[in-house]
Amino acid sequence: MAFDKSRFLVGAIVEREVTLADGSVETLHFAKPSAAAVRRWHHAEQSGGDALFFGMQKLIAESLFEPSTGKLVFTGDEYKGLTYEGCEILLPHVLEVAGVGQGKKSSPSADESGSPTS
Repeated sequence: MAFDKSRFLVGAIVEREVTLADGSVETLHFAKPSAAAVRRWHHAEQSGGDALFFGMQKLIAESLFEPSTGKLVFTGDEYKGLTYEGCEILLPHVLEVAGVGQGKKSSPSADESGSPTS
């Protein structure tokens, strides 16, 4: 069986059921963002400054995908208009699609309750 590198490349499209603020559920599509895009967002979150203000929106814009057009949903600077509520709903899906936090293994020095052992 040949190795399927497409699972690890930018652009692999993932379908997700997303619960919106009004309680309705919609099927949205996300393209896997690059490691650079995720690292840029993380750096902006840590360092602050002007990059912090649009980091979350930019990462979402680099992922939210419209399959009927075969393109990302947001073009140009449209992502700057994303509301905080929209970001709170969409960002967890983007991060999960990107694989953030999925490769970490629990520390051998932590018990099942999550507290360090001595």
